[in-house]
Amino acid sequence: MASSQSTDIMSSDRRRTDDQMKLPQVQRNLNDPVCALDLPPESLRILHRMKITSLRDLWKFTKQELKDCGLTERELCEVLSKATAEKLESCNQLSSHLEAAQKRFTSGCPKLDHFFRGGFPHGRILEVCGPAGAGKTQLCLQLSLVIQLAKVSGGLGGDCLYLFTENGFPSRRLKQLSDHYAKHAGTDASYSAISLDNVFVETLNSFDKLEAFLTIRIHSLLAARPVRLIVIDSITNVFRYIDTEDVQIPQRARALQSIGTLLIGLQNTYGVSIVCANQISDAVQSSDLHGLPGNSVVPALGIAWANFVSTRIMLRKTYNSESRASPSFSPHREMCVLFSPCLPSTSMTFKITAEGIFASG
Repeated sequence: MASSQSTDIMSSDRRRTDDQMKLPQVQRNLNDPVCALDLPPESLRILHRMKITSLRDLWKFTKQELKDCGLTERELCEVLSKATAEKLESCNQLSSHLEAAQKRFTSGCPKLDHFFRGGFPHGRILEVCGPAGAGKTQLCLQLSLVIQLAKVSGGLGGDCLYLFTENGFPSRRLKQLSDHYAKHAGTDASYSAISLDNVFVETLNSFDKLEAFLTIRIHSLLAARPVRLIVIDSITNVFRYIDTEDVQIPQRARALQSIGTLLIGLQNTYGVSIVCANQISDAVQSSDLHGLPGNSVVPALGIAWANFVSTRIMLRKTYNSESRASPSFSPHREMCVLFSPCLPSTSMTFKITAEGIFASG
C-alpha cells in the first residue's frame, strides 16, 4: 500500500490521461446547453432527468441507454441530428461513436458485472450507500484492487486513490483481498497486475482537509500516476462534523456544492471514475429518487449532493428469525439500483466472504 505523499512528482501540470473519453467530432461547442437545440419539451424533460445539460454530457451515453430512458427512435434521431448540427442519415451513424465512448470496469465478480450490464460505468460518480455493516467499504476495497486489472480483463489498468475519512483504515482487510488475488496469479496471469503499491491511501477526517486535498495536492499525484479510480469512504463523515458546529443549511449546501464541483472537475480533467460511500439517515418522507419506496431511511446529504451522483446503489442487510436462531447465521444482503441513466431500477442478492463480494443469486 502506497502513500500519495511519497510519490515523486514528475510534473505539476495537469494533463488528460490516454484513456480520456474520445468525443465525436461535432460542429457545435461541446459546452452548449441541450436546451439550445430547440427540442420538444418531452425530449428535454427526459434529458434533464438523465442529468444531461450539455452536449458533452450527451456523448457519454450510448444510443441504447438513451432509448432505455424513454426516448423513442424518432426523438433520438432528432436529438442527435440537432446536436451534431447536420442531418444524419440514420442514428446508427453516430451510434458507433457513442458506444466507443462508453467504458465500464469490473466489480470483481462476473455475476455482478452481468447485473450492471458489463460492470460499473467509467468516468462518472457512483455512490454506494447503506447502513453500517452493509458492505460499502468491502466493495470499495475490492474496486481499489480490480481497477488495476488490464482492460482485457475488465479493469482499467491503473491505480486507485483511496480517500478515507473514517477512523482506522482497514489495511488488514485490503491485504487479505490482495493476497487472494495473488494466489490466483499462478493460474491467471492477469491477477499479477494487482498490487498494494498501486493503492494510494490518504486519511482526511474533516471537510477542510478534503477540500484542500481536492483543490491542490491531488493534481500532483494524478499528473504523476495513472490513477483511474478515486474512492471517498465515506463522503458523509466530513459533513457530519459540519452539522455539529451549528452551521446553517445554506452553508452546508455550499460546502456540498464545493466538493461536488471539485470532483466533477477532476473527472473531466483526468478521465477518472469516482466511487463515494454514503451513509443513511431517517427519512422525512419516502422517495423513489433518494431511497426505496416505503423505506424509513434514505441516503444522507440530501438533494444538494444527489445532483452530482450519476448512479446510486444501496446495500441492505436484513435478518430473519430463522437465521438469528442459527449459531452460524448470516444476514440477507441485497444490492439495489436506486437511480442510474444506464441501469434499470432492480436488485440482486450478494454475499461477503474472505475472498470478497460476490453475487449469491
